[in-house]
Amino acid sequence: MTSDNKIKIFLLFLAVSIFSAIYFGVLPLLSEIKNNFGQIISQKNEIKNFQIKSQSVGVAEDYLSGIVDNVKKTQDIFIDREVPVDFIRFLEKTAKDCNISMEVSLSSPLKAKDEKWQHLLFQVNSSGSLPDFLKFFEKIEDSPYLVDVQSLFINRLSEDDLKSEKYIGLPQGSVTSGISIKVYSK
Repeated sequence: MTSDNKIKIFLLFLAVSIFSAIYFGVLPLLSEIKNNFGQIISQKNEIKNFQIKSQSVGVAEDYLSGIVDNVKKTQDIFIDREVPVDFIRFLEKTAKDCNISMEVSLSSPLKAKDEKWQHLLFQVNSSGSLPDFLKFFEKIEDSPYLVDVQSLFINRLSEDDLKSEKYIGLPQGSVTSGISIKVYSK
């Protein structure tokens, strides 16, 4: 064998070895890298989807929390039908704050057929100065309860009325008033 032939055989053997190494070593490795890269992209997409879903859950929890708060607030605007003490205390405190003397009585409501909500009727009779009464009336309308003023009357007290025992201490120009209030109940 000549040295040319030995070189050719060596180069052929080297070429076959390199081709075999590439075919059996590098190509499977590249294929595995491609598969792993595809899995990484898939997992990134899953993570993004999970983050979006978790944000949606957070938004839904916030929304639900708001709904629960609104339901609680809605419950609070209705008085307790069996024991309307909180509303009566509200009236008494408001009258005291507005310098009004007041009497409250509970009337039996006449339930109309088209009435969908339960309610109680209160008759509030008061006496005091007109500006104080107007403050009192405004506070009733702006109360934290669901109220509907059914009727209202205001009478100015005469000088003879102011001398009577019932109205002693009231200034000139004082008034008596009566308010019929429908208050919705639970």
